[in-house]
Amino acid sequence: MLDGGELAVRDAEELGAHLGYLGQDTALLAGKVSENIARFAAVDSEAVIQAARAAGAHEMLVALPQGYETELGNQGAGLSEGQKRRIGLARALYGRPAVVLLDEPGTALDDASAAQLMQTLQQLKAQGVTVVFSTHQPSMLQLADLVLVLVDGRLRLSGKRDEVLARLGQR
Repeated sequence: MLDGGELAVRDAEELGAHLGYLGQDTALLAGKVSENIARFAAVDSEAVIQAARAAGAHEMLVALPQGYETELGNQGAGLSEGQKRRIGLARALYGRPAVVLLDEPGTALDDASAAQLMQTLQQLKAQGVTVVFSTHQPSMLQLADLVLVLVDGRLRLSGKRDEVLARLGQR
């Protein structure tokens, strides 16, 4: 269910506009940075910049040789993993989705980028965006309201963050 409507009956393209996703491996395609952020749809420059700012990537992107118009090779050849992650996060935030799904979002980030990620996630929560993320990084749990603990793909614990963490501490 999303906003009270069943996902199975929603048009996939229409639904995609309300979802943002960043996978564990950041997949970037050959093309301009702006095109990657806009998901290779028609580029709305204002929305691209808004998403990059929300992801904490704007300053990094304007420092590239042609800024947002910099051409990327397949898989973002020539960029660091941290730069790729920031572009991928901006893509996930493009169009101000209602739900953002992040798989290990802290992967390959230096300390400054990790701090920016935490700030971005706090801002999303404050804006009422539903953020779902997986992590092996205990520091990220401070952002969670609810926690699901999976062991070998099976649900072992779930509930409010502090309650789950207290139960884990007792084991």
